[in-house]
Amino acid sequence: MLAPERFGICAAGTKSGKTMGCVIWAVLKAWGKRKRVGWFAPSYSQAKIGYNLLKEMVPAHLRRANDAELVVYLPVGSEFHFKTAEKPALIYGAAYDLFVIDEASRIREAAWHAIRSTITQTKAPGKIIANAKGKANWFFRSWRLANEGRPGWSCHRISTVANPYVDPLEVAEARRDLPERKFLELYEAEFFADAQSIFGDISCRIDKDIMGMPKRGRAYVIGADLGKHGDPSVCIVCDIESGQMVSMAIFPLGLPWDQARKRIARIATTYNDAFILVDSTGVGDPVLDEMKDMSVRVEGYKFTNETKDNLISALMKDVETGQISWGDWPTLSEEMQDFQATRLPGGAWRYAAPEGAHDDTVIALGLANWARRDRKTKGSLLYV
Repeated sequence: MLAPERFGICAAGTKSGKTMGCVIWAVLKAWGKRKRVGWFAPSYSQAKIGYNLLKEMVPAHLRRANDAELVVYLPVGSEFHFKTAEKPALIYGAAYDLFVIDEASRIREAAWHAIRSTITQTKAPGKIIANAKGKANWFFRSWRLANEGRPGWSCHRISTVANPYVDPLEVAEARRDLPERKFLELYEAEFFADAQSIFGDISCRIDKDIMGMPKRGRAYVIGADLGKHGDPSVCIVCDIESGQMVSMAIFPLGLPWDQARKRIARIATTYNDAFILVDSTGVGDPVLDEMKDMSVRVEGYKFTNETKDNLISALMKDVETGQISWGDWPTLSEEMQDFQATRLPGGAWRYAAPEGAHDDTVIALGLANWARRDRKTKGSLLYV
């Protein structure tokens, strides 16, 4: 709680003491100063938990409390305002010098946007705390960015047993009573995908010895996903016979499609005139025709619910059976671990990354694998 970064984000086990820790932090920062503190929780009743903890901590003769408004006044002029985040539109307006977001994983992202606007002028520091609750939410995305070294943010994880006032035997009993995933979420602050992760343990498919340079006498295919709506363009090269992914290029975000196409064409030339299968959804036939005019072998793949199901199902099968493998590319491994299947009300499956995450490398690998299967089945291998 005392990390020096402006924003501290903590995934914590239940009853680990996260709320009390933030009350202590806020009091230490505000004591003897004129600070306006905003404390936000998913509901009125949860905001009142923090309010009551503060009242219990500070002796009555050293503070004034307004039970109707959930406001506590400390000496010299500090004010603690405990608020519900149920209606984000009501958060805008007042500025705060410190803030705490309690149970952030249960608060809508729109509320975080509103809270962020209230600290822009003051440059207020704050703490964002919650139990782990899946990956399809702004709390997890913020936690992951902080964990990756986002400037000005510190990242923490606290398990329930870190609290010396919790009986370890009670935690052990909870482990026996609860499903493993639910226990790990609630007590160990572990994040899990909200939907079913489809690729399972992919570590056995990572071959650090795979070499990326083209070899004479080998035939290759390329899967290319052209970036749209803030996603990067990605192309992946696979050896047709071995199923090894030998190269991956992630182009800079915002790179114009015409430049991306030229780079993909150069890669195809480098890899023995590799056949290219490109996602032509939303790009259209004219763009595909332009690629064909560049003297490369290319076809388009248009995504519908059915064709995406076919593509991902083939990739799942070939990953499971070891027909395809790849080198130590962390971005690909992370996106494959996050990639989900969600059952829709009609019974069909929707394949996609969690909200706020990317799946460009997964789609590019799926396209390369589909092209590899197609070329291998047809026997249309071009050796140089």
